Amino acid sequence: MSSYEEMYFFEHKILPYYFYTYRSSFVIALLEDGNFIYQLMDGLWEDDGEDNNFYTEDDFGCELVYSKYDINVIMIEYPSPEKELLCFHTFLFFDISFERPLFVTVESVTTSTENSVPFLCSWTPDKNGDFVHLVYHRCSLNNKENFFNALAIYKKSFHL
Repeated sequence: MSSYEEMYFFEHKILPYYFYTYRSSFVIALLEDGNFIYQLMDGLWEDDGEDNNFYTEDDFGCELVYSKYDINVIMIEYPSPEKELLCFHTFLFFDISFERPLFVTVESVTTSTENSVPFLCSWTPDKNGDFVHLVYHRCSLNNKENFFNALAIYKKSFHL
């Protein structure tokens, strides 16, 4: 696989699967080990019998950015997207009991002028074990602004 294919699979399939399936165990691993995201990504290459010559630990970041009123948010940062549909970052929204989880991404989309612009999107599980991709709107590269836009989507999704 190419670095693009690996990263797309990681951001849009692996991470939502781990988040929605393992819930609190996944969140604890993210918060306890700052390199956990990189280790997961690096493991994809090992599973394919290849070496990861594209990404380093410094390319990824993960931190709890909000914890208030039974809403918790972890932000995951990725390397700058090399192509459209890859992510700038992801917000993982969850409550303590994981009754209201939401996986929100800020994805790179190429416009007709070939300029990369970010869009706010989400991935939610469907009944077949796959994920539904929703595109909300164009956004900025300002993490704080994107967080508040994502928070509004989260609150609307769960009628909070």
